[in-house]
Amino acid sequence: MKIKYRILLYTFVFCLSLLLAFAYYNFKKDDNITILSEMIDNKAIIDLDSFCFYSKHQTNVSNIINSKYKYIYYFDSTCCSPCVMNKLSVESTISKEHPIDNLSFIYVFDVSPKDTAIFYDNFSDLSEDVFLDTAHLIIKKNKYITSNPITHTFLIDENRIIRLVGNPVKNDKVEELLLKITNK
Repeated sequence: MKIKYRILLYTFVFCLSLLLAFAYYNFKKDDNITILSEMIDNKAIIDLDSFCFYSKHQTNVSNIINSKYKYIYYFDSTCCSPCVMNKLSVESTISKEHPIDNLSFIYVFDVSPKDTAIFYDNFSDLSEDVFLDTAHLIIKKNKYITSNPITHTFLIDENRIIRLVGNPVKNDKVEELLLKITNK
């Protein structure tokens, strides 16, 4: 009889654990949807003029700043260097696959002023142009951009209105929407 109750108890605990895990997953999923829906159609305060610009290609920064659409990839200080390097090499492929005249892909790194030299050392092989946000302005001025990585990749238009949130390399729907929005 004791074994029967133990099995019943373990089954109950197992089912309860599954139920809690499912509820947590759905809560996080709903939370992400809420975050994304709040970001869309809001103005992003991205002052590229306030950031340090780092380029190996003699890129004219005004061409980037003045483009009609800007796809922002934001990397905060929690990102690991090798992960970012890998991500940039993969994500830069979309600009090569679908060159869009009125679109700039902008990579912004949140680094403290004292870590700028470390950044240059760690990212010396970087082939992309990047902006360094040494005053942490993106986080300070944009309430929708949080530590949640889902808020770190988004498209803004010439009026700095957020038009799309998500990574076009990792999500075919986002890529489809990106092409649709920028080819209007």
